[in-house]
Amino acid sequence: MEAYCIGLVVSFYNAPIVLEAVIITLGIFIGLTLFACQSKYDFTGWQPWLFGLLTGVVIFSFVSMFFPRNSVVELFYSAAVAILFSAYIVSYLYFLSHTLW
Repeated sequence: MEAYCIGLVVSFYNAPIVLEAVIITLGIFIGLTLFACQSKYDFTGWQPWLFGLLTGVVIFSFVSMFFPRNSVVELFYSAAVAILFSAYIVSYLYFLSHTLW
């Protein structure tokens, strides 16, 4: 069902833009995976802090619904969420790579 929803949304955009987004996302994910698997730093201690930041981001998004839209705030919000979920990827992949192997 999710694939149909994504296909419907993607059909409204130009194919090169969608392909560029897929390639950039895949490149970032592969880079984060390689970093997490070869790193000697223990990222598992980040998980409580990441959950706290995620809670703050969700609260901020609910509060921001009641204020007028601001493109600068949206830009910083998007960057913060991208960094937050990148840190989640590194944290969980580090945990998996050092637990399974």
